[in-house]
Amino acid sequence: MKQVLLLVLLMSCASEMSERTNKMKEEYMRLWDYSNPEKTRKAFLNYKDTSSSDEELALKTQIARTYSLQSRFREAHQILDEIQHQLANTNSTVKTRYHLERGRTFNSAGEKEKAALEFEKAFKEGAAAGLDVLTIDAIHMLAIAASKLEKKLEWTQVGIETAKNSEVEEARKWIGVFHNNKGWDLFEAQNYPEALVEFEAYADFYQDIGAKERHDIALWSKAKTLRMLGKIDESFAIQNKLLKENNGEDPSGYTFEELGELYALKQDKDQARYFFKKAYAILSQDTWLLRNEPKRLERLKNF
Repeated sequence: MKQVLLLVLLMSCASEMSERTNKMKEEYMRLWDYSNPEKTRKAFLNYKDTSSSDEELALKTQIARTYSLQSRFREAHQILDEIQHQLANTNSTVKTRYHLERGRTFNSAGEKEKAALEFEKAFKEGAAAGLDVLTIDAIHMLAIAASKLEKKLEWTQVGIETAKNSEVEEARKWIGVFHNNKGWDLFEAQNYPEALVEFEAYADFYQDIGAKERHDIALWSKAKTLRMLGKIDESFAIQNKLLKENNGEDPSGYTFEELGELYALKQDKDQARYFFKKAYAILSQDTWLLRNEPKRLERLKNF
């Protein structure tokens, strides 16, 4: 981890000339719709305003990402192979993006060790060039790819400190993301007291910058953790407030689910069934939940 901290220092000391050399407009990034990779890929393929060969290669890394998000790993790797042949003559932005997307493709396919090696390359390349946002993205992915909780937490803390020390506004926005990720890593390890601390920091960050939707997600996470700590009334107050502020609507289904769990703990089976039914109608349409958490959906359906 000493080497990591040294690279973070290098990042903060990277010359202005380096940033000018490597920074590109990358205006096509605004076309991303991460929930719809097919639509995004079409938008990228129709995009004509690339000012250099480096821009074109950077754009191709994002086209590869649209494939990996659809678990079409062969197509993603094929595009990345094409970029790899030209990598020696590209700038640091392209190199960092290439390693990020190669790593994400491996990671999504379950090849964690290969993914981590690519993310490390992205981290080192980005840090040395002073590319704050891409470096922080690499740190974020290193934490995700890590197999042990200790490593996940170490990388996430590096991410928080790196984002805090950045003068780039877009990089500083990652502070909240890292607190959220750290909170869920701790939650999954059943370390609910420390998870609660992270979710509170997550909520405070988004409240300070006025991002209501993110702040609401943070409050939901905090409330779920309070439920796991047995603080039922505190949890209920937050979830109920979130629902009321949204005029009784919950497009995600997760607030309905949590209210169902809370009413079940209060021994109010009728209200629990009411909210579980509403949650099931929404969450049963989620293909990830259908594939990965069928028992959870079964509980909502049959409570």
